[in-house]
Amino acid sequence: LGSDRSGEFYRWQTLFAISETNIFSDMRLKTEKISLQDREKKAAIEIKESIGLYKLLSSVDEKGDGARYHVGVYAQEVIAILEKYDLDPLNRYSFIGKDNHEKSGEDGYYNIRPAELASFLIAAL
Repeated sequence: LGSDRSGEFYRWQTLFAISETNIFSDMRLKTEKISLQDREKKAAIEIKESIGLYKLLSSVDEKGDGARYHVGVYAQEVIAILEKYDLDPLNRYSFIGKDNHEKSGEDGYYNIRPAELASFLIAAL
């Protein structure tokens, strides 16, 4: 997410990089790990079941039936599942968030950090 000189926000469609992004994993930079609670494990299993194929509406508009499938979740479904188990999705977990578009007057979009969500799902196994 970035903005132009007028302060209007824009989203990159695709980011190409030579290698994967490095995330700090050094234990000296983190608090002590805790295990997932039972209700978090139940939510993770349900989130896993919500994974499916979808097409981006902008691609369907541009390419019609030729638009390709992506694999993933709907952020709003993940939020609903976490709330079902009395978990606070937007304040407790960094794998889900909402872009703030106050400057542009837009409501903003929910987002998922796939690698962090995948770790959450794997921890429930």
